[in-house]
Amino acid sequence: MKKYLPTALLALFALIVLALVPPPAHLTQPPVAIPIEGGAQTYEGITSCADCPGILTRLTLTNSVTGASGGTYELSLTYLERDVEPFVSQGEWDIEQGTRTDIDTTVIVLDPSMPEKAQRYMRVDDNTIRQLDGDGNEIDSDIPFNLMLVAPSE
Repeated sequence: MKKYLPTALLALFALIVLALVPPPAHLTQPPVAIPIEGGAQTYEGITSCADCPGILTRLTLTNSVTGASGGTYELSLTYLERDVEPFVSQGEWDIEQGTRTDIDTTVIVLDPSMPEKAQRYMRVDDNTIRQLDGDGNEIDSDIPFNLMLVAPSE
């Protein structure tokens, strides 16, 4: 028993020290909510298109509860120089924390209850969000997939 006592004391000391070390901040802080104060925010931009000059993308996030994350959205996609009506979809949105490359970033998830359909937008700054690919990674393109805040409203 005496020969194991130093090892046991060392292990006990290590556990006590580890218990006193605070966890990383990204594990203790709640996700940063998109600042929609009981109203709506609209983001707009032209995103890349394989066979047209671009897609006018307009995303409106609505939140009926001040300070809560999540709510409803309307996404409108208008193909430029095409004689077609905009594609409009509606549903729910929520917040995720982090991507594979940046664990601290805030991500808006459209249709979070349907992973196969979910679209993700990473918050770049207070006025810009960037569309992510189907796996939640940034899209490798010369043209950024950014949408700019155009209309905060109530």
